[in-house]
Amino acid sequence: MASATYVGSLDGLYKQVYAKIIEDAVPSAAHLVKSIKFTPKDQQNGLFFNQPVILTQEQGWSYILAGSQTPTLSGNVPMQLKNAQILGSIIAGQAALTVEAAKRAIQGGPSAFEDAVGLQMRVMLDSGKRRQEINFLYGNTALATGASSVNSNTHQTVVTITGSQYAAGFWAGMNNANFDAYYANNTQLNTSGTPLSCVTTNAASNTVTFNSSSTTDIANLDAALAAGNVISFWFFGAFGVESNGLKAQLTNNTVLFNIDASQYDLWRGSTYAVPSPGTFSFSQLQKAIAVAVNRGLDEDVTVYVSPATWANLLTDQAALRMYPSASREFVNGADTLSFASQNGKVNIVAHIYVKPGDAFILPMKHVKRIGVAEMSFDIPGMDKGRIFIQNPTSLSFEYRAYSQETIFIDMPARGVYVSGIVN
Repeated sequence: MASATYVGSLDGLYKQVYAKIIEDAVPSAAHLVKSIKFTPKDQQNGLFFNQPVILTQEQGWSYILAGSQTPTLSGNVPMQLKNAQILGSIIAGQAALTVEAAKRAIQGGPSAFEDAVGLQMRVMLDSGKRRQEINFLYGNTALATGASSVNSNTHQTVVTITGSQYAAGFWAGMNNANFDAYYANNTQLNTSGTPLSCVTTNAASNTVTFNSSSTTDIANLDAALAAGNVISFWFFGAFGVESNGLKAQLTNNTVLFNIDASQYDLWRGSTYAVPSPGTFSFSQLQKAIAVAVNRGLDEDVTVYVSPATWANLLTDQAALRMYPSASREFVNGADTLSFASQNGKVNIVAHIYVKPGDAFILPMKHVKRIGVAEMSFDIPGMDKGRIFIQNPTSLSFEYRAYSQETIFIDMPARGVYVSGIVN
C-alpha cells in the first residue's frame, strides 16, 4: 500500500514541475531537434507513415510550328507522385529512483522533488534528445570506425578512432555508454552478446577506451584492427534497427522508404567529395552547393559542419571580406555564419556531433521530423501523467522516456552530404 501511495505522490509532484523539466531539457547542441518542427502523422498504413513525394514533373509538352492548321498534341505524360513509406524507430530509456530518494522528495514537496528528481529527469531527457540528434545525422550508418588499438588487459583496450570520424562533441560524456562493433561485411564482432562499454575518451588523441566482460570480444577487436580490418562502432542494439539519418538518406542510391533511387533520380541524394588536400573553403562549399543547384535547389540552405570546419570557414570568410562584391554579403553570429549564394541564403552552423570529415547541406523546408511521439516521459498505453512504477526486482521506483520518430527529407536531391574534409 505504501508503494502505491508513493507512486501516486510522485506522479502528482511530477505533474507540478513537468513543464519546467521539459523547458530545461533541450540541449543546445540538438540543432535539428530544436529547428525542425515535429509533425505527427495520424494517417498510417499499418506501421508506416505515408508521405507523398514528387519524383518527376509533368512532361506532356508538344512543340508545334507556328501557323500549323491541324497540330497534333503529343499526349499527357503526368508527373510521378508516390508515397514514401516511412518507419520511425523507437528510442526508450530507463531510470530508477531509490525508495529513500522518493520518500525525501514526497516529504519535501515540489521544491524537494525538483532537487531530488528534476535534475535526473533533465539529464535523462538531455541524453535522450542527444541520442535523437545523433540518429538524425548518422542513423543506420556507423558512428565511427577504428584505426588501431592498444590492449590494456584482457577486458579492456584503447581504440584510436579514424581522425575524420572522431566528433569530439559526440564522444564527450559517453562514459558507460554501450556499443557494438561490426566488420565491413556487417558481421558483428562482439558475438558474446555483451556490449563494449565506453570507459573513457580522449579528444586530444582521438581514442576511446572500451571494456567488456568478454575477453574473447576484446581479443577479437584487437586482432581485427591489427589485421587492418575496418571495424565500425554502433550504439548497442541499434544496428539494423534504428531509422535512417541524413547521411543514410543523402547517400542512398537504391530502395529507401519504398522508392527506388536508381529509378527516380530526384529520390537520390546529392553528394560531394572534397578533393585532396580536403580543405573545405568557401570555394569548395560553393561547388558542393552547385551539385544540388544543378538538381533543382533554388532556396535557402543550412550547412551543418564540425566546429573545426566552421573555424576554417570563418577564417576564409574574413579573408574574402577584403574583396566585397554586390552578390556576396557576410553576417557573423554567435554560432552561425551566413552569406548569399547562387541558391539563396546559406547559413553555416557549427554542430559538435558532425564528424570532422563531414558536412550536411540541407534545404530545411524539405526536412521534417515525422513520428508518433517526441521524447518525453509520457509512455503510450499509460494514463497521461502516470510516470512512476514500482520496480519488481529492487527497492526502487522506475520511470522511462520514450520517442518514436525519424528525420525525413522529401526532396533528397536538393540536399548534399559532403565528405573528405580535412581540417
